[in-house]
Amino acid sequence: MSGTTGAEHQVIVLTPFAQSTQLAAACVLSDIHGHVVPIGSYHAVAVDDPDFERAREQAATLSKIAGRMDVLLLIRREGQIDASQWRRGAHEADVPAGLALSKLPSVLEQLLLGSTTPEQVEGSISTRGMTKLQASAAAMTPERHAIARTALMWSAAAILALVVLIFALIIALGGTAPAWAGVAAAGLVLGFAVWRVVSLLGLGRKGVRP
Repeated sequence: MSGTTGAEHQVIVLTPFAQSTQLAAACVLSDIHGHVVPIGSYHAVAVDDPDFERAREQAATLSKIAGRMDVLLLIRREGQIDASQWRRGAHEADVPAGLALSKLPSVLEQLLLGSTTPEQVEGSISTRGMTKLQASAAAMTPERHAIARTALMWSAAAILALVVLIFALIIALGGTAPAWAGVAAAGLVLGFAVWRVVSLLGLGRKGVRP
């Protein structure tokens, strides 16, 4: 029960995300509900209504998004704290919780023990306040935004070339021989524009890690 002082159970996933909105977006798109809180230069998610069976799955999911950087899963239940490292969707190792917490800002331990609620941490964000559409936009890096804008431009060029191609083809079929040159030119532009859009979308799918 995240967000309740003195709660008996808690699940917190510490990530390498430097921006709270990007982690919140990743959580929303992965159906992970909770509060994103700043922990030093990184951010963690304090999971709402922690399900310990799902905690490992949630850590694995966020570690896939984090790429080559580690994610730390912290679970408190029945007075015991367990900590484990995750990378690229797989469990790397169990680590001593005390040692891990000693190297991190004290707010993390306070959240884990329930002496501080996520809402009390300055800069915290509830994932429930973000829609999936907003999350998709927030998850886009500047590189992806640039790719999307360029792909949109070439999509418009492809549509325009298609209109010109149809118009020129109608004229050419009506017996105007020079119009075939317009058909050929429009066809070339259309083909190149479609190729550019497909290439750019391929780059966008590769993604950029936080």
